[in-house]
Parts: sequence; structure tokens; C-alpha cells
Amino acid sequence: MNSIDRSLPVAAYFQIAHDLKSRISSGEWNATRKLPSETQLAQDYSVSRMTIRQAISELDKDGLVMRRQGAGTFIEDTSPNHGRVTVTMEASLSVSQALIDMGYNPEVLLIRACELSDPPGEVVRALRLGEGETVAHFQRNFVVDGKCVVVTRSYLPNKLVEGILDNPLEGESIQRTLYERYGYRDELCQRWIEAIGASDEDAELLGVDVGSPLILLTSLFFDYRSLPIDYVRTVWPGDSIRIFLEQRIGFSE
Repeated sequence: MNSIDRSLPVAAYFQIAHDLKSRISSGEWNATRKLPSETQLAQDYSVSRMTIRQAISELDKDGLVMRRQGAGTFIEDTSPNHGRVTVTMEASLSVSQALIDMGYNPEVLLIRACELSDPPGEVVRALRLGEGETVAHFQRNFVVDGKCVVVTRSYLPNKLVEGILDNPLEGESIQRTLYERYGYRDELCQRWIEAIGASDEDAELLGVDVGSPLILLTSLFFDYRSLPIDYVRTVWPGDSIRIFLEQRIGFSE
């Protein structure tokens, strides 16, 4: 029996979650990759099934387990090539490469490629567009096993990329197309990270409920002349990505 120290100012479910993580790490259930039933765990820890359910929810949040309706709770593969992807903001974010690092083989679908004569205000401001200037707009969906997992929407000043809509993207990549076709090489990228609720359109594309948490990465790329060349909004399901930020701290009196 696994006891809970009720003298500690720590909730029972949290103690159980910590203990279950240790047992998973030790390989106790490697043979079946499945946790005992809630009823069995409740008996083992001398708590209610509700407490066990809360503990398992903590494991679920950390991506350690997956609940399957009618089948039980299974241990997820937590090797580096599976689960949640970590994106380092010092590096250039490639959605395809991030998904490959997760162990997937993504298919890139070009959903929309068109000219916008009246782009959104945020695009106008970011790209420093003048009155009447248009943008080339691309929407690409990244699909894994038939399911859309990431959506990107890119906006480029038409005056800098004339004809980009007339031919397919080079290797399905906008950045590669900008370099190989126009000679533009990114010199600077600014990024903003936001938690947003899924819109009707994104909820349908990503197969989540309207209002579900999503991570929005907004990126603004500049060329060597400090001209904004590409404004990109990338939407990820909130449970599939985490952001790693690193900053060197200098000491000064």
C-alpha cells in the first residue's frame, strides 16, 4: 500500500501524482504501458476515486498519460521525439522541422494563396504599408496522420515579391522562396507569444472546441535593409508546444 502523509500541507492528489510519476519513471508498468484502474489505485492509496482522478489529471497535463474512453489510462512515450515540442526563440522557427523533431512526418497543404487589397490593420502597420498597397497572403495547414495540427498565415508586401503568387513555393517554404527567388535573407525576426481562444475557423481546422486554448506565435521578419518582409501568424494547440526563452544576465552595480 502507498500511504499519503496527511500531516503535510500538500493535497493528497498532488502527493499521489508525484508518487505515480516516480513509479512510471521506475518502469513499474513498462510491460503493459497501462496504469491500474482508478478503483485499484484508490484502494492502493486509501483515497476516493475522485482523488485518484485529480492525480491522473495532473499526469495528463504533463503529457505523461493518455486516457482512452472505455480502455483505461495509458503511459505516453515521453522520449525526446514525442509529445510536446520545445521551440527555442533564439533559433529560427521552422514549423516543419519542429514537427519532425516531435517524431512526425508532416504534410504541408497550401490552403490559400491570394492577393489582399485591403489587408488587416495589424498587417498594414507591421509591414509599413502605404495607402493602397497590397499583400500576398498564404495560408498553410500542417497535417499529421490526416489531422491538421498547425496553421500558419503569412503576409508579404506585393511590391517586394512581385509574381510570388504565380508559381508554387520553393519546397513549400516561404523563407526558401524569398531567398532563392528574390535574394532576400532574413536578418532579424521579432516574435510575440500569446494565449488565445480558438476562433470558429481555427477550432474547425484543428479539431478543437471553440474557445479552446491555443498558442499564437506572431513573427515579423526583416531583411538586411531592415525592411519588414514577412508577417506570420502561427497557431498551435496549447498542449502541443512550449516555448523556451534564454537570456544571458550581466551583472552591473
